[in-house]
Amino acid sequence: MLDDVLGNYLDSLSEREFDIPFMSLLRSLGFYDIHFLHGQFEFGKDFIGKLREQDVVYQFAFQTKAGDLNLGAWNEVRGQIDLLRTSVLAHPNFDGLLPRRPVLVTTGRLTGGAPLAAQDYRAHLQQLREGSFEIWDREKLIELIGNRPETGLAGAATGELLATLGAIETSQIDDYGLERLSRRWCDESAPIERATIEAALLANRLRIKNRLDLACYTCLCLLRGMRCRIHGSTTCVNSVIVAAPRRMFRHYAETLWRLCMPSTLEPENLLNGLRMPPLFVTYPVFCCRLMEMLSLLAILVQDDEPGLTRQIAEYVEKFWANHPASAHPISDRWAVSLLPPSMLLAICNRRQCVTDYMKRTTKWIADHYDGDGFGLAASGATPKEEIDYLLGAPFEHVPLSRRKESYLSTIVLDVVSLIEDRELYDLVRNEFLAVEINSCLIEAPESKAQFLMESPELTFEANVPYADKWEPQDGWCTAPHHVRAKTQSSPSGRIAHWDKQAVSIVLRDRHFVGACKELMRNSLAREV
Repeated sequence: MLDDVLGNYLDSLSEREFDIPFMSLLRSLGFYDIHFLHGQFEFGKDFIGKLREQDVVYQFAFQTKAGDLNLGAWNEVRGQIDLLRTSVLAHPNFDGLLPRRPVLVTTGRLTGGAPLAAQDYRAHLQQLREGSFEIWDREKLIELIGNRPETGLAGAATGELLATLGAIETSQIDDYGLERLSRRWCDESAPIERATIEAALLANRLRIKNRLDLACYTCLCLLRGMRCRIHGSTTCVNSVIVAAPRRMFRHYAETLWRLCMPSTLEPENLLNGLRMPPLFVTYPVFCCRLMEMLSLLAILVQDDEPGLTRQIAEYVEKFWANHPASAHPISDRWAVSLLPPSMLLAICNRRQCVTDYMKRTTKWIADHYDGDGFGLAASGATPKEEIDYLLGAPFEHVPLSRRKESYLSTIVLDVVSLIEDRELYDLVRNEFLAVEINSCLIEAPESKAQFLMESPELTFEANVPYADKWEPQDGWCTAPHHVRAKTQSSPSGRIAHWDKQAVSIVLRDRHFVGACKELMRNSLAREV
């Protein structure tokens, strides 16, 4: 059964989707000094790596292709095989003095006249004593991925993976199920290669089922797992480990962005274009998910594609203005969705949009806690509980207990503090006090607990003591957890702070306000 799953997976891959799982496969096979070279100056080599076999170190060079290769495609790729065999132009770590092993990798098969042409070419090289080349095709890749104990895909964990793939196929999957499966990617005793290939399988199937939002989420789950594994370590290998899920996320998020045509700024076109049913609950949820993923992408690429960052910021601003549901998060579970777009727009000097959005969101929250309102469901609520709190208050047959706690109100107050808006802070704080909301918060120390759903190191504050009026410390700190965030040791660098935002999107019950502020400061210094 696993062979069939892997075969279907390979059949559906694009060439670039295959990059990360192939790199993980090479590591599981014992390769080292692996480098991804695809680009304008690859000189026929998509990957290079070294492998020791029987005390001999070989320099491998790989050219990867997606899909079947017929005779015409073979004739085109033959020149790249010649470059694999003869060219030493690649990367500073490419050792042209070592015995070389060129490999053509394809996720499909050689078809038509291509197998005979390849056989003839290999015999020609052997006759001239010019070495040879290898072909890793679909069947070879299935064997390598499925039967390598290092990847773990052939072990006992396969059942849970297959169940999740089945849920995707029947459109029964959600972020709850993906997060639960991904918890095992935090397990240091399990191979990293297994986690990466599992994530690649899931993200690919989600793309095929038109759930690019959940494909992006899966990549962030993998990033959470990698961050948890390497926490406290600073080796250069670890930077490669966490770069892989970021690259996967960027691929799927950019694919999602390409679907966001100007017409999707209108509600009916968004629902039709992205094939989402126009449900009262589904619509605001998808708005939140779309905004968080696009905004994370925009912040991630601002160094090398500032133009894309500005384009997405403009889209997010118009989206917020045109889609009322984007200001209507249905429960505390969607509170963290407010952070990435707010930071993006602040970074891109569009703070007035953030102010307007926070006013609308504040009214939405307060309305659900005012009078006989039961509030909105907690961040750990099930979908049924979310719907009951959102829609069930008027109905006697829906048993509800009134909630005073609100994580959404915490996020709103934190966003207003982060953008340092005095007038808006006083307005929002007074509004929440008027309806007796208790702003709640989960805090995690700078340990592996910050990546886990449950840990004795996590602390819950049921009523965060925000200042009653704008009297901040250090320009923005209006609550004790802001001050604590400034004093905590935190990973340095913009990308590390971005990773923390990604982790909060996965866990959905906490955020890292200090990392938010540092990310905004670092980005503003770049004048995006």
